[in-house]
Amino acid sequence: MAITVAQRELLREMEKGWEVMFHAGNYRLTKDGELGNKLWPSTFYGLYDNDLVEKLPNGNFTISNDGKRKIRSKSR
Repeated sequence: MAITVAQRELLREMEKGWEVMFHAGNYRLTKDGELGNKLWPSTFYGLYDNDLVEKLPNGNFTISNDGKRKIRSKSR
């Protein structure tokens, strides 16, 4: 799967410890209880289906090992 620049940047933020949650009708970044930026749904869509993120027990999403490999690879 080719990922967009925005998806690559999102995965990089997730590698830094940010998670994605669905809050008040929007996808948002969250870290340590702090709400971060809202995400365009199109940025997040496809990442879970392609195993680049995984769902946590709390319902949030974090980067998967496949996602880490993807952002470190030279292929887009």
